[in-house]
Amino acid sequence: MAGGSIVLSVELPGGPHDPAEVVEAIRRSGGVTVETAAGKGRSFDITFAYEGDDEDAATWNALCDVGAAYPGAVLASGAH
Repeated sequence: MAGGSIVLSVELPGGPHDPAEVVEAIRRSGGVTVETAAGKGRSFDITFAYEGDDEDAATWNALCDVGAAYPGAVLASGAH
């Protein structure tokens, strides 16, 4: 199992938000792979862990987790 991490840069609706609030909101909405959030206000880099070799599926899951927690969130610059 290779695994790794994915970072999504997003603009969140509402706010301002703090990093701990962002991580907790994603976990409450079912995002079990979220690790950290860095940023302030509405702009965040959110890190998700994944296992296995399917980075595309992991990225899709991360996008869905952000969307479930923050409907209307916008991907700022893609996955790193």
